[in-house]
Amino acid sequence: MKPALLRVFMRLGNLIKSLLQYGSSVGVAACTRKTGEQLKQDTKLMNLLRGAVTAIQDENGWSRLSTVGAHISNQASFDSRNYGYANLSGLFEAIDSFEVDRRDKTIYVRSKQKGKNGKKTA
Repeated sequence: MKPALLRVFMRLGNLIKSLLQYGSSVGVAACTRKTGEQLKQDTKLMNLLRGAVTAIQDENGWSRLSTVGAHISNQASFDSRNYGYANLSGLFEAIDSFEVDRRDKTIYVRSKQKGKNGKKTA
């Protein structure tokens, strides 16, 4: 079996196990989209996202989103759908602490830079 397909089956198995263990409250939480402000208040999430972006950024601070996702998967059990976002790019776009840049078919992300006055700039 291909590794990608195996990961899908493992995630599906974990989801079913969670639903059986915690009941329908898991399904409700997964459908509720959190706002950017709510996401920013989640210290564990923000540390995970910032840490992943910082760990693999290039000299200009940009990181490929696919590599960020792989790094996060190696650090923790994470699924953007738990925050109400179908994909990781949507989650990053909702948080104004990050810049998202789409170049051709590749998505890049970086932390927003702070200007001389201490405020974040685009």
